[in-house]
Amino acid sequence: MSKFSRASLVLVNNSGNLYATNYSLVLKVNPRFQSIRFQSDAKKAPAAAKPPPAGISYKNLTVGCVRETFANERRVAVTPAVAQNLVKKGFKVVIEENAGALAKFPNDQYEKAGAKIEPASKVYAASDILLKVRAPDLNVSNNYADSIDYKAYKIIYY
Repeated sequence: MSKFSRASLVLVNNSGNLYATNYSLVLKVNPRFQSIRFQSDAKKAPAAAKPPPAGISYKNLTVGCVRETFANERRVAVTPAVAQNLVKKGFKVVIEENAGALAKFPNDQYEKAGAKIEPASKVYAASDILLKVRAPDLNVSNNYADSIDYKAYKIIYY
């Protein structure tokens, strides 16, 4: 029988498989001792400052949503509730005029959520992220999809 004074390291299998990654070391403490003090001669180095996160912050991004041009398409990619969540996270939200009208979302609901209502040409020009239900239809005469700089824009389809 091994001595179990203050603490012992025990190898524990975390699952039924016998792979080395399934084992972990667990420190078993003798209940007779209230606490164990670990001492180290090496002084702890002060925590280094975290570097700023890579990428673009939300407050510098504009999310746009345009009206669907596909025949009989009534859905809209951004509802007023989604617009409100995006605004809370710090995004600027731009919605085309009457983009949600067929889905029973009038412009005033988007404005109450914090989104700006703009014409389609300004939505395409201002958006860093463009949300649509379907791909832009290049055959529609009032479609501004040809003005998109595809290196700067990301189009998301649902």
